[in-house]
Amino acid sequence: MLALEANITYDHGGTNTHTALDLMMQQFSRDVNNPKVGIVITDGTSFEPDKTAQSAHNAKMNGIVMFVVGIGDDINPHEMTSISSKPDSKYLFEIPDFTNLLKIAEQFQAKNCTRGH
Repeated sequence: MLALEANITYDHGGTNTHTALDLMMQQFSRDVNNPKVGIVITDGTSFEPDKTAQSAHNAKMNGIVMFVVGIGDDINPHEMTSISSKPDSKYLFEIPDFTNLLKIAEQFQAKNCTRGH
């Protein structure tokens, strides 16, 4: 959302989402006193969906609440479900384009970030 506010352009391309999730877990492991919430924003499929699913599972097992925002028509619903905490109705969002990110931002603030798997 900061990128949107700063008018940073986005160049489409593949993503090593599992690497980002692993890095997120490393960062959270240093901070044991605060709630841990991860937000994955995707417009497609990661390069290695199986590794992404495993990294997301590890994050959730370590108490990280995982939100997923899918943007556009090229998203992979199965992968998004594998990343998000449960229930999907609370932690998974689909929007048509990046301009809609600000519209759902307040929904993150309104969610009760209890531990979801």
